[in-house]
Amino acid sequence: MISTLNKGIIIVPEINIRELVPELYENENITSLFPVEDNQLLIGTYSGNLYQSHLKDKTINSVYPLVNDFKIAVKRIKRYGDYLMVSRGRFCIYDLKNNRSIYPKISNIRDFELVGDSLYLIHTDYIFSTNLKDLLTGKTELNLLKNEGGKSITKDPNSGKLYLNLSDGIYEYQHGKLKLVDYLPKGCFPTSILHDGTFLWIGTLSNGLYGIQNDKVVKHIGTSDGLSENQISTVISKEGTLWIMTNKILYKYHLKSKKISKCGWNYGININQINPLATVL
Repeated sequence: MISTLNKGIIIVPEINIRELVPELYENENITSLFPVEDNQLLIGTYSGNLYQSHLKDKTINSVYPLVNDFKIAVKRIKRYGDYLMVSRGRFCIYDLKNNRSIYPKISNIRDFELVGDSLYLIHTDYIFSTNLKDLLTGKTELNLLKNEGGKSITKDPNSGKLYLNLSDGIYEYQHGKLKLVDYLPKGCFPTSILHDGTFLWIGTLSNGLYGIQNDKVVKHIGTSDGLSENQISTVISKEGTLWIMTNKILYKYHLKSKKISKCGWNYGININQINPLATVL
């Protein structure tokens, strides 16, 4: 599933466009997607609004409005049990079980991950950790992990180890230790990271996509495998299939068969207008 600036949400099963979710209001460019149960999708926009779409009946409704005007583009939407977390200027936590909203004094968060009760935050200029229980009671105590900003963070769902894509390289974090790692060949600039429980996938600016396992490169996908170029902007993984977005084309890559399909201009999609990707059951 992909979102575009002017075609709304496009569902692409087996690389063929099947349907469009109704377009949002004018100027509501989509910046974030998050799939929820029962064929529902949360949609974050550039203006900081959140919508919930029911894919089967194609309805869309505004949800989780902010109580103040301090909102910027929705950067990330994630759910941990009963807690839905959204970064949109002000960091927001929605307690779904008790139907309440919490607005910690935290802003400009690009990405985040929860491990146990510890919440790790990627700020534009710093890396912090804090305690979720404290945030739920109104306390905001931030622990500085690194005086350096970053772009994204991903978690190994098996070990709980964190991987951070920071401005000066890829780091791993576990047991209170932040360590710079050199998984990639020299000269590779990471653009995106994702751990799918088997591989740590690292997209690069000009060297394709690398799959890391046991701290070693075990897979590499690039132009020799059918990509038109080695510039990777986004990758998502689901059940042995990778969706890889380069600067020009969106690809579907099957890890076992190594079969690759592409989705681009021939399917009515302007790749330059694609923002986030998401997979939905």
